[in-house]
Amino acid sequence: MTTQLQNEFLTVAEAAAALGVSAVTVNRWIKAGRLHAHRLGSHRVGLSRSEVRDATAGQTARPLAPGLPAQINNSPLTEDEIATQLAFIEKASALSGRIAEQHGGPFAVPSWIVIREERDIRTEQLMR
Repeated sequence: MTTQLQNEFLTVAEAAAALGVSAVTVNRWIKAGRLHAHRLGSHRVGLSRSEVRDATAGQTARPLAPGLPAQINNSPLTEDEIATQLAFIEKASALSGRIAEQHGGPFAVPSWIVIREERDIRTEQLMR
């Protein structure tokens, strides 16, 4: 009986892997009624293999975010790619320095300074 259940149903993690999403997303879809889960015991939930298969039918790999490829290349950078990235960082740093010079100081004040100043002003107002 157990083997038959294992063949008919997928765990949430297995369904998530088949759908290309996280287990949290699968659980959210179950709660929303997008997927139907079956209670297989006191602590086990299963999803029908056929239902998961139907959910993936016609599904193509989607980008992680707009403008990003569906597959990320994790291979090490080539020397040319490293040089290009370092050149970009140097240009961005130079641009940031020029902007700071034009504005007479750092491009952005750290938030903790602003918070401290505002807290001091408010404390002074309350003490009057």
